[in-house]
Amino acid sequence: MERLYLVVMRLTRPSFVTETPLVTFDPRDLFAQSAPALSPQKCAANQRDIAEGAGHQKINLTDMLSLPQNFGNIYLGETFSAYVSVHNDCNFLCRDIIVKADLQTNSSKVAMTAGSAEPVSELPPDRSIDEVLTHEVKELGPHILVCTVSYTSHSSEKLYFKKYFKFQVQRPLDVKTDFRTTENDEVFLEAKIQNITSGPIFLERVFLEPSPNFQLLDTPSTDRE
Repeated sequence: MERLYLVVMRLTRPSFVTETPLVTFDPRDLFAQSAPALSPQKCAANQRDIAEGAGHQKINLTDMLSLPQNFGNIYLGETFSAYVSVHNDCNFLCRDIIVKADLQTNSSKVAMTAGSAEPVSELPPDRSIDEVLTHEVKELGPHILVCTVSYTSHSSEKLYFKKYFKFQVQRPLDVKTDFRTTENDEVFLEAKIQNITSGPIFLERVFLEPSPNFQLLDTPSTDRE
C-alpha cells in the first residue's frame, strides 16, 4: 500500500521522567528470610531505589528526559515551534510532495510553511521530509494547526490528506489597576501584575504609555532587590 505518514511534535523543553519508587526492605526482615528467591545480596541491592538519580534523590525523578506528549500550555506572546515530518512508509517512490501548514484562529489564517513553496520532486522509501515551523502567538483563544500533504503515487495517482491539531492560547499575566484622583487633578495609577501560569516568569521591563493628554511621572517605590 502506498502511503505517507505525517508526524507533528511541538518543540518545547523536556521534563524528567517520574517513577514510582520500589518498596525496599532490610535483609534481616521476616519477609526477606521467608523469600528464598531473594538472597541477602539481592535484598541489599534493592536498598538503592532505581528511581533515584544524581541530584534527584527521594523525589521520584530519574535521570531520563521525557519528550512532550501533547502541545501543553501555550501563552500569549510565546513563539510556537513545531517539528513536522512526512515519512514515506511504502516500498515505492513518491513524487511531487507538497507540505503546507496553516495556523487558523477565530479571526486570521497564517501560513507557517518554513521551506520553499516548490514541491519536493522525489521521496524514496523510508525517507522523510522534515521542517521546523515557528510563529509568535499574538491572539488568545483556540488555534488550529492545519497540515496538508499532497503527492503523486507510484501509479501516478494524485493523493492528499489533512491533519488538524487544536490547542488553546492562554493569558500569562493578569493586570489589575486602581485609580485615585486628587483635588489638583492628579491621577495616581497603581497596577498589580499577577503570574497566572504554572511556572515562573521573568519581567524584563514594565512601563506605561500615557495618552497625549497626560504626562507620566514614575513614583519610585521602596528600595529592594
